[in-house]
Amino acid sequence: MTHRNYRFTWVLTTAAAAAMALVSSASLSAIAGDGPQEKPVAEGKPAEKKPEKPKPKFTISKETTYITEPLTDDGYPDYAAALNGHYGNGVTSENNANVRFWRAHGPRHQGARIPQEFFRLLGLEALPEKGDYFVPFGGFVRDHLGIPEADDRFEALKRQQTEASRRPWKPEDHPEVDRWLALNEKPLALVVAGTECPEFFSPVVLDGCGARRGDVPLITHPAQGADQAREAARALVCRAMLNVADAQPQRAWHDLLTCYRLGRLIGRGPLLLDWLAGVGIESQAAESIAAFVQHVRPDKDDAARYARDLHDLPPLADLAERYDLADRFVFLDSVILLAREGDTAVADFTRVPIPPRVAEIPTEWDAVLRMGNQWHDRIVTALREPRPALRHRKLSFVEGRLAILVYELIGDSLASVAFGTDASQLKTRMMGRLLVAHLLTPFVSTDGAAVRAVQQQSNLAVALALSAYHRDHGRFPPALADLSPQYLQSVPGDIFTGGKLIYAASKEGCRFYSLGLNRRDDKGRSHEDDPQADDVGVRFVTARGN
Repeated sequence: MTHRNYRFTWVLTTAAAAAMALVSSASLSAIAGDGPQEKPVAEGKPAEKKPEKPKPKFTISKETTYITEPLTDDGYPDYAAALNGHYGNGVTSENNANVRFWRAHGPRHQGARIPQEFFRLLGLEALPEKGDYFVPFGGFVRDHLGIPEADDRFEALKRQQTEASRRPWKPEDHPEVDRWLALNEKPLALVVAGTECPEFFSPVVLDGCGARRGDVPLITHPAQGADQAREAARALVCRAMLNVADAQPQRAWHDLLTCYRLGRLIGRGPLLLDWLAGVGIESQAAESIAAFVQHVRPDKDDAARYARDLHDLPPLADLAERYDLADRFVFLDSVILLAREGDTAVADFTRVPIPPRVAEIPTEWDAVLRMGNQWHDRIVTALREPRPALRHRKLSFVEGRLAILVYELIGDSLASVAFGTDASQLKTRMMGRLLVAHLLTPFVSTDGAAVRAVQQQSNLAVALALSAYHRDHGRFPPALADLSPQYLQSVPGDIFTGGKLIYAASKEGCRFYSLGLNRRDDKGRSHEDDPQADDVGVRFVTARGN
């Protein structure tokens, strides 16, 4: 199983293991209290056995399983089909960008062949095993250059690829990167064509490899195609920087804008992993566009056109919807799997072994399902807050409540032994809190990634305006406010804090930045600097001779 790390999970895991051991060490009768005892059976007379009616382990309802249909053949909620129905509605093979992407990448993901059901849902015929498919840079170095991953040269070439994505370069600077781009020219053209499509749908298929639907948990499903999309994005930005060095700014801009669209499309996949992959791709595009502006220095007309292109990009996919559906479904699907398979599977999700004595105590799975829905409702409500600074405070409050689970878990176990709490009720609370803390995807930092993406795009509009101002005046403005209204209708601010961007200009250049998720002034240092920091900004160095 995939283990979802949360920043409280290590503490909670330790607390849960101790609590489980404490509960296990006490007698079941002490925990459960003195319940009704069976009447003694008269000697020589067999006990009357009452027929036991099988009880369902959980209820299918809006409050518990969240969806009541579609169901698998075994009668369990089919969360994969529900996601496919929601995100595949109105998408065809003609308008789906993902069809072109897979034609470019081939029938495999991380070496494993994709189930044919995946391509059937895409409306795509089976792809041949061999073809003119996109070759990731690591595969190119290993298979085409014959350099194994353990070789120091492998990492050296990877660093060259990173360097080629951040600043202009010529073929003689990075000849292996140039060969890699030439090898991928045809499949990359398919990726570019795919980004012109208006829709994106990536099916969730859990019944591959002969497994029955419902036996494969949703939590194990990868973001199909995300790795390939990241590699294509690297190729696009490397090619853009090559075109900048070749004095072909329009070709470079087309690739950079294509990379941005690619990220926005990938982020519309059904899973939260898809969304995160998309945000990562567009962050790479934004950083490369900042480098493009620094080196090309567009004039007022070109800067205005580039700004319009960025403004007209499709919006960032709705993060709240990913928590409302996909992340909720992952939790509920995991709990249902535990209800079916028993407590022995809990360790696969939480790394907390369930002692045999505790495993004997029944769990009220309906209560665990309701608990998961309540936490997701809190997260989604906070994520729907449109003001980023207030949204951050609301999400931090929910995160704080989640931290309290640690103390509640320990307190429950101590009180149960001391005062005799109902065993099933106690275990249900413990299991619910344990699973909530382990299966919820971090939401404060994920929302921070969303705000960062919006801030980066906003920063690019400022960078373009600064470039135009410098072309006209031979210097950068004393303050960002001087860009309005001639170069910017209004100067955007720091989305994280709601305040102004920090700006400084000198003869050597200028820089401006937002404080980032930590809301602390790191003097403009970002995650790319050493030491790393959290500010989100752009640096300009005055060109020689200006």
